[in-house]
Amino acid sequence: MVDDPGDEVAIGILFDVLVAHERVGALLRVILQPLGLTPSEYAVTSLLITAGPRTHGAIGQRLGITRSTLSGLLTSLERKELIERRPVEDGRSALIMMTMSGRRLHRRAERAVSRHWTERQDPKSIKETQRRLTWLISRLEQAADDVR
Repeated sequence: MVDDPGDEVAIGILFDVLVAHERVGALLRVILQPLGLTPSEYAVTSLLITAGPRTHGAIGQRLGITRSTLSGLLTSLERKELIERRPVEDGRSALIMMTMSGRRLHRRAERAVSRHWTERQDPKSIKETQRRLTWLISRLEQAADDVR
């Protein structure tokens, strides 16, 4: 039994977000599988396409994934020749950037995602949903920081 009714609402929201995460992953797996990409690889390439070259740490922080998980993703993307690593001047880290073949594949992936999802949604609804998700992600990050 939940002592505080507010706890039930909070648990419900977190559960709903978790379910949404699973459903988005399932949808993206179906859409991206013919292109040879996983949803996580698509997330990395999407970040690099929109934000430009980033370090390993910056990618992990933005996507909220662990260093070891990201290392596996980057290795996979590098083997597929979709990204490349270029050392920065100090030699202590590298910038991860998209290759030309990576950019081409990402455009194909974006078109597939758009065809199966984005084009079926109301543009106003998408903007409002994005705004709310940005707010929610920020709140979740704050909550995680408070727990640490």
